[in-house]
Amino acid sequence: MGRSVRDNTDEAAQAADDYVSEHGTGRTPVVEIFGGNGCPYCTKAIALCEKRGLAYSYKNVDDDEDAFFQLHGRIGSWKTVPQIFWGNERIGGFDDLAKRLGEPQ
Repeated sequence: MGRSVRDNTDEAAQAADDYVSEHGTGRTPVVEIFGGNGCPYCTKAIALCEKRGLAYSYKNVDDDEDAFFQLHGRIGSWKTVPQIFWGNERIGGFDDLAKRLGEPQ
């Protein structure tokens, strides 16, 4: 009867917590964030990773040509940033990351 606040996303959130507990945050980034200049959702994605203690990398596709071509090679084209990857899996944008981590919307 007593349901947790996270409800149906407990497993994903627990998996993220377990990974950080086991591997720490100094290893290969769990989350890759490809963002752009002035993007508030990119800033929110970074803040969420920091809040949860997840190792992440941020690459600005506006200022870093290598990052632009790296993202282009992985997904072809995109309309919005951030483009976020969990390991090698493209999960989408900020809302998708928040959902995966069981954060309230």
